[in-house]
Formats: sequence, C-alpha cells, structure tokens
Amino acid sequence: MYILFTFITTVVYATFNGEIVQIREFGVPNMRIVPVDTNKVRMSYNNGKNIEDSIRIIPLGSGYGIRLSSGYYLTARMDGSNVYAFPLNYYSGYSTVESDFTWKIVHLTNGGYRLKNRNRCLEIGRKSNYKNRYLGVRTCDDSFEQVFDIVFNNDEYKDSALNLPTLLANSKNRFLDDNNYLHPYW
Repeated sequence: MYILFTFITTVVYATFNGEIVQIREFGVPNMRIVPVDTNKVRMSYNNGKNIEDSIRIIPLGSGYGIRLSSGYYLTARMDGSNVYAFPLNYYSGYSTVESDFTWKIVHLTNGGYRLKNRNRCLEIGRKSNYKNRYLGVRTCDDSFEQVFDIVFNNDEYKDSALNLPTLLANSKNRFLDDNNYLHPYW
C-alpha cells in the first residue's frame, strides 16, 4: 500500500506542478508563509522574491494542497490548532489526504483570501521572534489575522501587481462557485 501511494504522489508531482504563488499576510507584502525547518511553518519577514518562498497550489481531493518549497504540504490536524508541513504519505494508514492536507480557498468580497481546512481557517498568531509569526487554525471569523494575499510568482504572472483577484476577474471568475470557493477543476 505504501509503495502504491508513493507511486501515485510521484506521478502527481510529475504531471501537474501547480501554480507557483506566494501566500502573504494581507496588506503586508514582506510577510510570507515559509518553512522554517523540516516540519515547522511560519509567517516570516522577507523582502526578496526567493524561490524558497514560493508555494505551489495543487489540486488535491475536493480542494487544494499547499506545497511548500521543501516539497512538504501544509497540514492541519483535527485534534489541535497547529499547522505543520509533512509529505503527503506521512499519515499513511492513520489519516486521510482529504481531511488533513486539503484546503479550500475562499475569495473574500473585500479582498484577500481565507484558507479553510475542515471549516477552520488558517490564522496568523503571535510573534515567535522578531521576524517570524506562528500559524495555526481556528474557527473562522471576521478577524484580519485570517485574511491572506495570494500572489502569482511564475513567468506568466511576474508582475507582483497582478494577483489572484485580477486573474480571476480576467477569466470571468470561472474558478469561483456560488459560495466564493475556488475550484481546482473548473
């Protein structure tokens, strides 16, 4: 079973790499989601366009997988409020890819995006040191800490002013459903 799952995830990597983006604190372009070591993820201050800061948004289950530059995916366990980065096969036999690694991306009418995992939203927490802030998941509310910018970082969308809302507007919002969820297969 493990070998088959590893083969399937390898095929997914090889056939669809996803869109390269940066997920930033809303209105603060230098605070980005980055891996800080093997399994820890933080919002970190960085004022460059490093490929190490890039994230791939990949269709996964009924939503998206958020693949960090380390090759690990952002995950939120049901039994806690912390987020981690693990390979897709980390929970093999214990948990499902659908529940732990799948995120819904919700476009907000006032700008920005909410990242939801099992009806809990990714949230920026308190400072961990002078240039990093913790990330967690909490019950979704109207707090500013749960709003993010998603900015494309690939050659086609190099201009940092061209962000996801602009792209969606240019494509007549064909990726959004009636609840403002971004769908991977539309």
